[in-house]
Amino acid sequence: MPLLSRRCCALVRLALGLAVLVLAPLAVASAAQEQRLLFIGNSLVYTGNLPAVLDALAAANGQRLHSEMLVKAGATLQQRVADGSARAVVERGHYDRLVLQERGGELAGDRDGARVRQSEAAHAALAALARAHAASVLLLGTYQDDARVAERLQRAEASLARRLRLRHVPVALPLLRVRAAAPQGAWLAEDGLHPGADLTLLEAVLLYREIYRAWPAAVGFRVPAPLYAPQTRFDPPRLASDYALQREPAAPSREVSAADMAAVLALLAAPSAGRN
Repeated sequence: MPLLSRRCCALVRLALGLAVLVLAPLAVASAAQEQRLLFIGNSLVYTGNLPAVLDALAAANGQRLHSEMLVKAGATLQQRVADGSARAVVERGHYDRLVLQERGGELAGDRDGARVRQSEAAHAALAALARAHAASVLLLGTYQDDARVAERLQRAEASLARRLRLRHVPVALPLLRVRAAAPQGAWLAEDGLHPGADLTLLEAVLLYREIYRAWPAAVGFRVPAPLYAPQTRFDPPRLASDYALQREPAAPSREVSAADMAAVLALLAAPSAGRN
């Protein structure tokens, strides 16, 4: 169970009333037809099954999302461009949106800039592929523990998103701020690298807000899908859903309480957490 469910810090408790007042007017988004999303990424996406958490969050708010993921542990976006798997999946999938999440810190910079150039080229290729199939693109950020690296990473993501006309969903600085406010939260997995339950929920909330231009309501919901561990193996071009009965999940499903949602929304409502 996420720590935010068991031990909300004093800041979260005090902020709950404020969060309801501030966020409630934004929590009503008009229901629409089902949208199909494709996540392209790596273990940062499938650890905790972010796509399934987002789908369940949307359903709890009267929305309809169907998300799939093209993922592999340690993979870069360039690998999904080079092996043709992204093109093959997009061409047959009829997706409304692509969610791109690069390998952690890839855009923060390296000694000779080669990895940054490769990542930028991959984002550009995938954006062009999406637009050729009438799909929009979200650039979902990654994160770093070091504050200076996190700032550099988020600036690089934002700059790339502007140049390619993508919608950027930053994670690096919001995560630093909510971790500082609620250090007891399950932000990272046991390995200290991959998303913990609370970070997966945080990312789902940020994605929901970007997709619907509204905050979700502080309601509980169930995620009726397996939650994968970092070491789970997936092999593109097969989608993760193709392995549903062949991969041993860390947990068969997840319950997100109203308290979990209220805590995350309260943290995001804090002025410092709201800055990008």
